[in-house]
Amino acid sequence: MCCAIFWKRDPLVKLKLLCSYCSDFYGSVLWDMTHSAIEDVCVASRKGLRRVWDLPAATHSIFVTSLCGLSQLKVELACRVKFIGKCLNSSNYVVKHVAKQDVYFQRLYNVLLCTIVRSSC
Repeated sequence: MCCAIFWKRDPLVKLKLLCSYCSDFYGSVLWDMTHSAIEDVCVASRKGLRRVWDLPAATHSIFVTSLCGLSQLKVELACRVKFIGKCLNSSNYVVKHVAKQDVYFQRLYNVLLCTIVRSSC
C-alpha cells in the first residue's frame, strides 16, 4: 500500500521512509550471523533499495548501496555485533551478566564473529 501512495515521491524521500520504517532490525546483535536466512534479509533489503530508485533488477548490489550512501546490510549487521563484545567486556556486572546469558544460553555465535569482522567495520 505504501508503494501505491508514495510512488510519485522523490527517491530521497522514499529512501528516508525505507530507512525509517524498514531498517530497525531490533535484536539483530543477537542474531546468528552464520544462519542462511541472513542472506535472505540482505536480498530483500537490496530489492527494496532497487525499487526506491527504480533500478533494474540486474543492477549489482554494490552499485545500489553506493548510490544510496549506505553500507551493505550484511556489513552493517556485522558491525552491530561489536555491541555484544562491548557488553561482555563491560565493567558493569549486570550488563556483563545479561550479555553472557544471552550469548551462552541462546547458543549464538555472534561474539566469535565479532572478532572476525572488527577490522571490516
